[in-house]
Amino acid sequence: MADKRKCLILLTSSFPYANCETYLECEISKHTENFDKIIILAQETDADAIKTRQVPEGIDVYNTARRSRRAGRTSDLARGIINLPLAHARRYDRAEISGSPVKALFAEYFIQRGARQYRESMAILKKYDFSQFDEVIVYSYNFFGLAYAGAMIKKDLTEQGVKTFLVSRSHAYDTYDCDNSLNYLPLRRFLLKAVDELLVCSDSGRRYISEKYPEFSYKISLSYLGSGDHGTGKYDGIFRIVSCSRMDPEKNLCELVDALALLRNYDNIPEVRWTHIGSGKEEDKVKAYAGKKLDFMKVTFTGLLSNAEVYDYYRKNPVSLFINKSLSEGLPVSIMEATSFGIPVLASNAGGTGELVIDGITGKLTDKNISAEALAGEIVKFASMPEEEYGALRASTRKYWEEHFNADANYKEFSRHIANADSLIAEKGSQYALHS
Repeated sequence: MADKRKCLILLTSSFPYANCETYLECEISKHTENFDKIIILAQETDADAIKTRQVPEGIDVYNTARRSRRAGRTSDLARGIINLPLAHARRYDRAEISGSPVKALFAEYFIQRGARQYRESMAILKKYDFSQFDEVIVYSYNFFGLAYAGAMIKKDLTEQGVKTFLVSRSHAYDTYDCDNSLNYLPLRRFLLKAVDELLVCSDSGRRYISEKYPEFSYKISLSYLGSGDHGTGKYDGIFRIVSCSRMDPEKNLCELVDALALLRNYDNIPEVRWTHIGSGKEEDKVKAYAGKKLDFMKVTFTGLLSNAEVYDYYRKNPVSLFINKSLSEGLPVSIMEATSFGIPVLASNAGGTGELVIDGITGKLTDKNISAEALAGEIVKFASMPEEEYGALRASTRKYWEEHFNADANYKEFSRHIANADSLIAEKGSQYALHS
């Protein structure tokens, strides 16, 4: 532990409650090496939510919600409607929301939601004496509502005389406003000014935000997530395909079924089986569609699995190919998990996926709008690959993961980095002063 006493306030959506933000399971233990005190505030769950994940001893965990998630958001929307004539958001996003009442309401709702989460958080944080720490790092796990609440917490603590920094991760939905149905995410400039550093989970995302807001590029960095090392997987003579994602429209699972259905036309490939890990809005639809079109192969739907259960699946079951046909991604940890076992990947070029899937090294990257016929052809190439070539591909897949996406190495470096936010600002002092 460094000489300075440091406190980490981690703002999550629901971790360690519910089943979201599974990547934090690997990350959280690394922070105990760099911070004297860690406080987790889960801000977007129900008041009666049950803790589902373990955290290291000594970490204080709170569910900030005072009622159900739906009730809280309904109240936020009502407050947003009431405050709409005051046009708070137009102070920050005048050009973005000009002429769009829907965007204006979205922005006001966003402000009210972040303000509520800030109030709920401070009701807990007020019992702590932060003057005992030399530095407090407020860490928002997304660059959306949590970051807005984090900005207000930072302001509050700073006004109390506490040396406070705000860092935030950015994933996919909170990175690409072009993927939002309104082509708009509220208060980007306000949040970029508030954070001391934004750590984006893909280089594609880092470039996107930096190019859109070049005046803040000096505080936007790349920080890969990672997956745990559970050894390499095994494979046998059966060609087993796995996909792992929410069963939502943007994941294109029915289109994947269309491609798999065409495999019945190929005689020169081994037996094919497909397993999907995950659940979601289209679960019943995808199951019914697969039942209708894939009667010639064994199909398994595991439902939602925990992070530990996914690793356990890969340890115990031979998998030949991982497929992701998503239209929108950040940097898919599901692909990291597969490559950690040496499983080659066939994936669409969405978000930062191209940083994980390298042609001939970890698999094959395809166009997002690839046809069912073309995708089936790519699957057949993997299924008919000579054993020696396929074995070499598995080895290079595992090696690439070790060099870039090993959670132990990535999260250790990330924790050291955010624990030294003061050094970062000192290094870029003139830029921070210029934009303060």
